[in-house]
Amino acid sequence: MKAQHLIITLAFLFSSVLAFAETNPKWEEELRNQLHTLLGNEYVQIGDFDVSTEKRSASAQASILGVKNVRLNVLFHDNNRLAELEAHFPKGEGPSLSDRHLRKLGGKRMQQLIPKELDRGLMLEQLGFRQNKDESGIEQLNLTFTTNQSWQLLDNKHFSLDQLRFYFEVLHPNHESNRQIAGELIGMSSLSNLPLLLKARLEEQKEAMVFTGNTTGIRLQKGLHQLAGSSLTNSLSIPDAMLDLQLDEVEVKLAPYKKWMALQGISNLGRVEAFVQKQQKKKEPYFYTVVIQPPADFKLSKLHSKLSSLDGISLANQKIVLSSEKKSKKESSKIPSLSQIKSGIQKGCQLVARIDLTKLRLEHLLKAKELVVSSPLTKHLDGVVLETALDTDLALGDNAKLKQVQFRIQPSPTDFAISLAGILFTQVGKDELEFKGAVELALSDQSLNFMALMNGLWRDPLGAKGLSMEDVGIQMGASFLTAPAILPNVALTGNIALGDFRGSGTIAFDTRNPTKSMLAVGFNEIQYAALVRGLMHPNVVRKIPRKTMETLEKISMSDVEMEVVPQPLVVLDKRYDPGFKAAGAINVIGLKGSADVDIDYENGIYAGGAVDPLDLGFFKLKGADGNAKPGLIIDLRKNKSPKVAINGLVSLLGLQAQTDVEVLPNGFRFKIGGKVFHLFDSDIQASGSNLERAGDMQLRVSMKNDLLNFIDQNATRLITEKTEGAIQKLTTAQKKLTNAQTKVKEINKLIKYQRKEVKKEQAEKRKKYDAAKRKVKAAEKKVNSLNKEINRLKRQAKSKNKPWQLHERAWIEGKIKTVQATKGTAILGLKAAQLALDGFKGLNKNPDLHPKMVSLYGSREVALKTMDGCKLVLEGLKKTLGIGGKAANFVIEKGADLLINIREANFNGQLGTMSGGVVDLSTKLEWMGKNQQIRFKFDFNNTVKSVGNLVEELLKRES
Repeated sequence: MKAQHLIITLAFLFSSVLAFAETNPKWEEELRNQLHTLLGNEYVQIGDFDVSTEKRSASAQASILGVKNVRLNVLFHDNNRLAELEAHFPKGEGPSLSDRHLRKLGGKRMQQLIPKELDRGLMLEQLGFRQNKDESGIEQLNLTFTTNQSWQLLDNKHFSLDQLRFYFEVLHPNHESNRQIAGELIGMSSLSNLPLLLKARLEEQKEAMVFTGNTTGIRLQKGLHQLAGSSLTNSLSIPDAMLDLQLDEVEVKLAPYKKWMALQGISNLGRVEAFVQKQQKKKEPYFYTVVIQPPADFKLSKLHSKLSSLDGISLANQKIVLSSEKKSKKESSKIPSLSQIKSGIQKGCQLVARIDLTKLRLEHLLKAKELVVSSPLTKHLDGVVLETALDTDLALGDNAKLKQVQFRIQPSPTDFAISLAGILFTQVGKDELEFKGAVELALSDQSLNFMALMNGLWRDPLGAKGLSMEDVGIQMGASFLTAPAILPNVALTGNIALGDFRGSGTIAFDTRNPTKSMLAVGFNEIQYAALVRGLMHPNVVRKIPRKTMETLEKISMSDVEMEVVPQPLVVLDKRYDPGFKAAGAINVIGLKGSADVDIDYENGIYAGGAVDPLDLGFFKLKGADGNAKPGLIIDLRKNKSPKVAINGLVSLLGLQAQTDVEVLPNGFRFKIGGKVFHLFDSDIQASGSNLERAGDMQLRVSMKNDLLNFIDQNATRLITEKTEGAIQKLTTAQKKLTNAQTKVKEINKLIKYQRKEVKKEQAEKRKKYDAAKRKVKAAEKKVNSLNKEINRLKRQAKSKNKPWQLHERAWIEGKIKTVQATKGTAILGLKAAQLALDGFKGLNKNPDLHPKMVSLYGSREVALKTMDGCKLVLEGLKKTLGIGGKAANFVIEKGADLLINIREANFNGQLGTMSGGVVDLSTKLEWMGKNQQIRFKFDFNNTVKSVGNLVEELLKRES
């Protein structure tokens, strides 16, 4: 309301001045008075004043709001009403925008229109208003401000706006309800070293502000370097013709708050649109794109002769796009000239055009009459490929469909080609396969040949569970003259994966009859465990013992051929039975052979075959039951005990027997029984790591009773013979010792009886002694008691020393005499008891000191000395005789049959070292009643002498 009041007052002022001037020549004075009324004496001073009645105008010099030399120009309508007024302030000396009078004139909205970056240092340069002829009040108020500030547009120090001027226009300032205010900012900049005038409407929503301008002769490369930096352009591979463009008739648009700038102009290659955008939080702070729209008759050979092959293809609406970054379809669609590009834009230079498919006779195949294609254009124009993504899938016959299709034209003069790249989905048996590749289109006969690689793995191809194919290639042909139709035969090849092992596979597939298909697989080498883990159901595999799986990991197959046949099939007169089979060479614990494998995913794997026979002289393995070779069996079928073994006839240590050689994780083992070296029965356990190194085979030979009895008998005989003389001497000495020991036993028995009788006699005497001792103690106690009574009476009599107490004293003294008489009798009893106790002096309490016992102990001492002498003689004889004496002594005491008892005998070692018949025989035996473990040399070629070796060892040991 204050601003409105100010404007109304100002209008009234100048209307009054005009009326006054027409009727009074003192216009100058009236004008001064009205200005003083409006602004106050201190803010307005009128200087030189000049009036032109003919032109209905007046001018004056004034000092307004503290600014001197303000030039005033006033115009009048023919009805003498005020028409216009202009106040021109000296440049750089006008009042600032913050002046309260200016704020009232412009109102709050004017402040809101000024960009925050420039709201300081604005100086008023011109103030004016216009008034309607027939209406009172101001129709339009104008304010012009200038500033010395610069504005860094796009936040770029190389692109700024200078010489800034703000123009404000206020319509109907007297009417608050329909008052309108508008502002404009004008400034000078430079682009590609050319001056550029830019102007923009001031908006309350700053983001909506857009500068516009026009120029000509801009060098594109120099302009991009100025706006976005030279590194963005220099880092791109761009054809020279793109960088050397000059733009004429250039229209410029710039949004300072959205940080973008757009240029449109004309060049020698056609119309050019350039767009520069400042980016936030990006590696490169600026992004730019340039779109060149050549004329309709433009030929690509104008860029380079390498592209001349495309001159004959109908390419319409061509565009050449230069971009500093890759942008998605969503991002690039914000640029109107790029909205037709389906795949967005790539970094660098790109060609975009429409291609007429009817002229290539491809409309039936691609279901479209035209396509928008694009290709990168590099500095040397290598790798040019025009391509685009199709909106629809292409059906190739009944079982194949091409999706995510890319249409491509390769314009190389030496290798011109039109193709389709995409993902082919085709049905092979129960599986839908996905291939990524390209279809080359032959325009001459309207056919295609598709060659591609499959994406990912094909698991369980043709139902072969456990196998997977990778890098699968497909080759198929089709005709697209009218409608696409795939040719009947499809060939697929690829790498076969089974666990960590790789092979190759081929599938012959008939699209008309899928049952007439088969899978052939080859592995140069594969671990048998991989067959099991990969081709058997996990539930079946889990039931296989861990040791068996470790064994299978040591078995390898080579030159393996597999066949997967869904149904009976005849190919080139060869019949293929249905199933999953494998065959190849096999290596088991060093033996080579061959095996045929039947594979059933649900029920397991069975392999049967044979290995080469082995003859190392001391060890032989050959076929049994009339077979030339040992048999091989690997049975891992469901509900069967797992078995990995070689069956054959084994010969070693002079015996021969048929057995199963069990294959283990670290080698093999087997058991056989028979007569070792044709002499004694035994059981042999054999093990090793490699049958071809049978000399290192470890044997554990357990001998049976015939050898144990042989050693018993011969050892007993030899020991008895060696100890015959010692037995006679020891027998005599032993008899003497036995007699002495008997004498000692008899004396000990008598001592025990006599000691018992002495103790009994001593006990009776001790009872009498204890009774006498008790009588003495009782008598002593009675005497002591009487003494105490006498002493008490004496003290009592002594206290009765008064004359009248003589009678009491006499009575007490009489009683003392009576007690003393009793004491004399008690003393006589004590003496009698003491004499009885003294009669027991010298009583012996220790029975061993009794004379009878002392005599017996002396007799026993003599007998013991005699026995010890016999022992010394016997021990001395044993030492003299040595171990033979000990053995002889055992025979004397226990008998020869118990001298030695062989409980167990076996020998271990490598087959190569024991094949001559000499072994280290380990025995567990009982020798003279004690358990022993003895190892000795045993020669199956001289068994009696070998027993003698045992006897020598036994006689060296102490019992």
